[in-house]
Amino acid sequence: MVQLVAAWRTRKIFPRLLPVLVLLGALTVKVAQIQLAFTNQTATDDVFLSGTAQSLGARNPKFRVLCTAKAKILGWGSYKIRCKDFQFFAAKYFPQVEIDAVDQKKAIGQYNATVMVKVILPSNSTNGRIFVDIVDELFLHKKKQVARIPSNYEILVQNKFQAEVFPNHKTHIVTHWFNSFPADDQDEPKGPLPEIEPVDILRVGTVWNPPRREKGCRSSTNGMANVTYKCIEENFAIEGWYLKYVNDTKNNMSEILKDPNLGPGFLYRNLFRQFHVLVIYPKPGKKMKYNSYQRVVSQMRSGVPVLMDCRGENHQDFCQRYRYPCNFTDQASFTDMLERMKDVKLRKECQHMGIEISSK
Repeated sequence: MVQLVAAWRTRKIFPRLLPVLVLLGALTVKVAQIQLAFTNQTATDDVFLSGTAQSLGARNPKFRVLCTAKAKILGWGSYKIRCKDFQFFAAKYFPQVEIDAVDQKKAIGQYNATVMVKVILPSNSTNGRIFVDIVDELFLHKKKQVARIPSNYEILVQNKFQAEVFPNHKTHIVTHWFNSFPADDQDEPKGPLPEIEPVDILRVGTVWNPPRREKGCRSSTNGMANVTYKCIEENFAIEGWYLKYVNDTKNNMSEILKDPNLGPGFLYRNLFRQFHVLVIYPKPGKKMKYNSYQRVVSQMRSGVPVLMDCRGENHQDFCQRYRYPCNFTDQASFTDMLERMKDVKLRKECQHMGIEISSK
């Protein structure tokens, strides 16, 4: 077994991605604790690692994983996060694990495991252990679609509510990792956090890609003194619009993008840090229940205090689980909380809690 203790201890690789490799069977892991949380007596496990690693290793020199989807999905942000970033992470820290992020038609050879992102594809003898990564593809929640999924396929879901949709399948909760990946690939944020200081004008922002039917941020700062609110609604590819919001040069942005240790994640972190407070809303409809916490933990990870809309089952569960104090549920509580967040003490508290939550 290849020992990777040094990599764990010196780089402090953050544990958010490790459970994926464990689930696929790519790694045997011995840690102080491996905790499996079973919810509602379903076949769901929410795997996370804690404690000091004793050993990490690949079961064989070439553990191969195919991470695939339909052709149209290969260019989506969700595929980039679930496959391309996963490929980068494995190549950097676990060279014994080979991730092929390609169309299934272009896959070559035998695989130990296959991950199908947002799609149910037919299997063949080369796929190995098979996972369907639902992400937010709610079309696959329909009863007819659930019935089509072979019983031996395992399901990757975003939260416990989504796991309940697949009662007859083995399910695993694997949430998105940070927007700031790969610049932020450790268990604690790199570099100093933003200083929380008294300000004359509280700069508030929202960064998201809302559904077409819901343009504009839901809450208003009209009538509030000494507060500005910028609502940024853009697609996932930040390099196409970053310079609209950050005082930087095209050449510097290009250098950041070319650096494999920084990349688009570093741009996201810079953008988030343009604000004193970041406001995060749940997406509407069924996604209020079935979406991940990805935008929440990504923006908390930047070190900017987050003001979180706790409406919807998923966000409500998050706020209750962590007893997160910087939250609101309507316009009145939004206004009240922003007034309170002018106080340095509360912003520091929410910054500290955000870093603690996002490092779990």
